[in-house]
Amino acid sequence: WDRVTQAAQSLLLMLDYNLLVVTGDLGDFRRNWQKAADLARRFFEPPAERGTIFAVLGNHDNPRLADAALPLRFLRNESVSLEFFGIKLCLAGVDQSSRDAEDLDAALRDGRSQAPTILLAHYPSTAFRLPLGRVQLVLSGHTHGGQIRFPRLGCLWANDRIPRRMSRGLHHVAGTPIHVSPGIGVSLPLRVRVN
Repeated sequence: WDRVTQAAQSLLLMLDYNLLVVTGDLGDFRRNWQKAADLARRFFEPPAERGTIFAVLGNHDNPRLADAALPLRFLRNESVSLEFFGIKLCLAGVDQSSRDAEDLDAALRDGRSQAPTILLAHYPSTAFRLPLGRVQLVLSGHTHGGQIRFPRLGCLWANDRIPRRMSRGLHHVAGTPIHVSPGIGVSLPLRVRVN
């Protein structure tokens, strides 16, 4: 727990939102999943008082996190129906805690209605594997915003099989909007973020 984590939690508690989602990597090492669970519990308990927080597992997450007593509702290759202001939508989540955990077909199976579908996927590259027109919005993370960025050049490494320019922010893949969150953490081998 550090200054950045505290500031992020404070900002989150000040925001007015209808849906809060987490796109994975609650910790940095799978073997330290209990520490990640403790930190996630501390971070998400206050905002969870406002409603369900949905999450997916990322590549650094141990699947045991999904069974820990956390204030998060993990979507593991599944979807749920939600309604906001009389509008129904499908929220789907794909488990990307390991290469063989992902089942995109299962995650999208229940959302074949007319309701718009939002997909939570840790890896932004998932957007390139989606059936055309099947998902209306992808929310992802993993890249840490490129982690090291330079003016005019952007990031040096996107940490996924995507163009470097897609390492953070809103983009489109075959007409589907994808938002890549920069998150608040870092990825090895460098424990640093620049710009």
